Amino acid sequence: MRTFTTLGFAAAMAASVIGGTAQSWAAATNASPEHTIDYRHNVMKAMEAHATAIGQILALMVPDTNLAGHFEGLALSTRQAKVAFKEHIEGGKAKPEVWSNWADFAARLDKMETSATKAMEVAKESGVAGPVGEFALDAMACKQCHDVYKKKD
Repeated sequence: MRTFTTLGFAAAMAASVIGGTAQSWAAATNASPEHTIDYRHNVMKAMEAHATAIGQILALMVPDTNLAGHFEGLALSTRQAKVAFKEHIEGGKAKPEVWSNWADFAARLDKMETSATKAMEVAKESGVAGPVGEFALDAMACKQCHDVYKKKD
C-alpha cells in the first residue's frame, strides 16, 4: 500500500477549504484511484476489526471492557465507508454494483451505522447484560452486504 505524508494531506485539505470549493473525494485529497482503493480497503479492515472484537465480547470470549467503544468505532468506520465508496472508482474487491445500485448500498451502510449507534448507547448503559443483541445483528450485517457487493476472494 502507498503511504502519504501528513504535511501533503494537510496542505491538500487546507487548499480545498481555503478555496471554498466543493470537490470530490479524489480531487480534495489528490488521491489516485489506487490510493482511494487502498483507503477503502483500510476502512473495511477497521470495520472488520471492530465487528470481530464485538463478536468476541458478545460470545464472552473476552471481558467486556470496551463494547460501547467498539460499537462506536463500527458506526464511525461505517460512515467513513459510505464516503470512501461514493466516488465511482472501480477496483479492489468492490463489485461494479456498488455504484450501479448506490441507493441500496448506501442504505445498507446507513442501517449498519444507525444500528451500531443504538447498540453503542445500550452498551454504555448496561454492557453485555443489556439488549445489545437487538441491534448487533443489523450493526454487523457484513456478510449480507458482501454477498452482493464484494468480489469473491
